[in-house]
Amino acid sequence: MGVTQPAISAAMTKLSSEVGFELFRREGRILVLTAEAEQLERDARRVVSAMAELESSIAGISTARRGVLAIASSPGAGTTWLPGAIARFREARPDVTIRLLTRNSREVRNLVLSNGVDVGVAQPPFDNGDNVIRRFRTSMLCVLPANHALCAHDVITPTLLDGVPFIALAREMSTRAAIAETFDAVNAKCNVVVEVEYFATAINLVADNVGVAVSEPVTARHMSHPGVTIRPYVPDLTYELGLLVPGQTEPSRLASAFIETVVDHFSQLLNRGSN
Repeated sequence: MGVTQPAISAAMTKLSSEVGFELFRREGRILVLTAEAEQLERDARRVVSAMAELESSIAGISTARRGVLAIASSPGAGTTWLPGAIARFREARPDVTIRLLTRNSREVRNLVLSNGVDVGVAQPPFDNGDNVIRRFRTSMLCVLPANHALCAHDVITPTLLDGVPFIALAREMSTRAAIAETFDAVNAKCNVVVEVEYFATAINLVADNVGVAVSEPVTARHMSHPGVTIRPYVPDLTYELGLLVPGQTEPSRLASAFIETVVDHFSQLLNRGSN
């Protein structure tokens, strides 16, 4: 150990003085622990183990590899592509616990504003109280049954969809109104046969040949399968999604790392099949 015997003896004497009881007794030529020292040793080992665990916890927190992360998401993202981002995030950080809530966008914003979650994924409108740290703006796509005659066209327009069975979002959705305006602009009939709340539901109905739909691209490409064909939709319709964090504090290292994963995952899905 590189320590002289006198130094060890002095350290033993000092420790016994500090704790207030004898730590060693001599049996012949050797020293053995007293009963009190054995109890102290057990307690000391627990303290050392706890300190080691604390150091490991500090290292995990500082490198964003340990902790609990609360996320609130609008149902569209929360039930389709966001779980894939969470899976990627936890694959690299198995000691992180995720709590995912699905709420409408207004409730997501309220949860973020009240510090109820670490990260929110929501659609606009946003106001000055929302701390939107990243916005995704994408062009919507037309989703067709794979055997539909319109698949022969490279671009789908409202004129081509005139009278075609159409799967629309519910009337209270802002996207529904935006799509309807593109039909009205060219005097085309939007022949709504089914109304749904989520793009994912619309795409499943398209795959079952119920009709066609206009969808935001990430969900469309995430759910793409042989039953559907995706085409650009013109005129261009912008779909927006925002990543929000509580506005009073900086995002934690863990939240920042998760946001980076979401941005990368979203971008990969957006580029899938776009070329």
